[in-house]
Amino acid sequence: MKRRRVPDGIVTSFEPMVTPEDFKNIQEKQKKKDKQEGEEVRQTRKLPLSKCTASILEYLQIQGSAGFRQISDDLDITQRRTSDVLSVLVTTPLVHKQIRPDKNTYNFCAGKLSEPVDIKEIRQEIEKEKKKISDLKKALGKDEE
Repeated sequence: MKRRRVPDGIVTSFEPMVTPEDFKNIQEKQKKKDKQEGEEVRQTRKLPLSKCTASILEYLQIQGSAGFRQISDDLDITQRRTSDVLSVLVTTPLVHKQIRPDKNTYNFCAGKLSEPVDIKEIRQEIEKEKKKISDLKKALGKDEE
């Protein structure tokens, strides 16, 4: 028990609220917690940008529209990465940013879809169709001669 002198000359005694051992234990627990949280953040940062982009696109296809924080929280992607991906997606015809006084939202171009579409597959199908058209044009060009 420590004794403390109060300015009026009255001596009081008090028990310390936290002992040095308690303080050390608290610090160690906090360090462990910080380390775990840091590892979790690093894990989400390890996600390739393409996977984050695909996840956000799929999410917007299902939801139709969502706010920035909602997207980040629901998909467990860091806000920085979410911001980077959305900034790029807004430059495409796939995602539109709707600015409102209360809350900005990101909307998928076609609105809400019953089933999400894998953008990579669409691109591959478009390339196949382009090749078919090119082959048909070549074949028609040869037939005309």
